[in-house]
Amino acid sequence: MKTWLKVSLGLIALSEAVFTGAGLGAFMMNLRRRPEWDDGIRILSQDDMRNDFYRRKHMVWINSQKQEKYERVSFDGLKLKATYVYNEAQTETKERKVVLFSHGYGGKGIGDMSTFADYYSARGYDMFFPDQRTHGESEGTFITFGANEHRDIQMWCDEIVKKWGPDCKIVLHGWSMGAATAYLAVCHGMPSQLKCLVFDCGYCSAYEEFMSVAKHAFPLPEPILHWVVLHAGIWTRLLAHFPISEASPLHYADRMKLPVLFVHGAADDFVPTWMGHKLYAATKNVPYKDQLIVPDAGHVMSYVYDRDAYQDALDRLLDFAM
Repeated sequence: MKTWLKVSLGLIALSEAVFTGAGLGAFMMNLRRRPEWDDGIRILSQDDMRNDFYRRKHMVWINSQKQEKYERVSFDGLKLKATYVYNEAQTETKERKVVLFSHGYGGKGIGDMSTFADYYSARGYDMFFPDQRTHGESEGTFITFGANEHRDIQMWCDEIVKKWGPDCKIVLHGWSMGAATAYLAVCHGMPSQLKCLVFDCGYCSAYEEFMSVAKHAFPLPEPILHWVVLHAGIWTRLLAHFPISEASPLHYADRMKLPVLFVHGAADDFVPTWMGHKLYAATKNVPYKDQLIVPDAGHVMSYVYDRDAYQDALDRLLDFAM
C-alpha cells in the first residue's frame, strides 16, 4: 500500500475516533440526569432572583390548596411522578378547568412552573405539575428532548380526562424543552378536551438547539460542530434509543391543529428567538395563533419582564379556545 494511502486512511480513522469520542462526550454531558440543586432553582442572575421571588410567593398559594400526588408508569416502564393542585375557588366538576404544565431542561414541575400560578389561580384553574422523565422525582436515565417525553405528556393529559370526565377543559403550557415536548404531544394526538397550547421559548428542533449551544460553547468552525452533533446523534440511537430527528416540532408543524400562543424573549441566547419565529411561520393549519416577543427578556423570562403583556396574550388565547 502506498504511503499516501496509509496516511490518508490513518487520518480518516483518527478523525472518526475523535468525532466519535466528542459525540459521546456531548451525549453524556447533555442527555444524562442533571445534578440536583438544593432548592431546585438556579440563581445565576438578577432575572433568576426575580423569578425565584415570584415562584416562592406563588408557592404560598399552592401550599394552601388541596394537593394530590400521582405516580404512573410510562410506556417504557419508568415511574413518573406529578402533583395535582386543586383550586378551592373552582366548584364545577363537569367542565373542570385544568392547566397541564410541561417544564424545561434540568427543572422540576412545581419548581419551574409555579411562576404562572398567580395567573391561573386567579382564573379558577386547577394545576397539574408533572416531573419530566429523568427530572425531579421521576425515574429515567436519559433526557430525550421531547422524543419520548411527549408520550408522557399524552399520558398525563389522559389522566386528567379520566379524573374529570369528557367535559373537562385542559390548557397545555410548556416552556423551553417542555414547550417543544408539548408541541410534539399535540401533533402526535391528544384528547379533544385539550383546547390550546402555550409555547414559551421552545426550540424548533433539537438538532438546531444542539448546534446553537455548541456554537456558543466552542469557537470552532460550524462543519466541525455539525459532525460532533451528528456523532452525538449516533449515541442517542445506540444508548438512549431515539433519533434526534424525532425531537423536532418543525417536522410535525403541519399536524398542529390547536390554537397556539408563541412566546419568546427577544434577548434569549439559549434558545434563540429565530427558532420561535421559524416554528410560528410553519404553524399554518391552526384556527388561531398569536406571537408575543418580549423586549430584553432572556430565556424563559418573558413573564418576569412583562407580566401584563403575557397575561393579555393568555387572555386572548383562552377567550378564543375555552
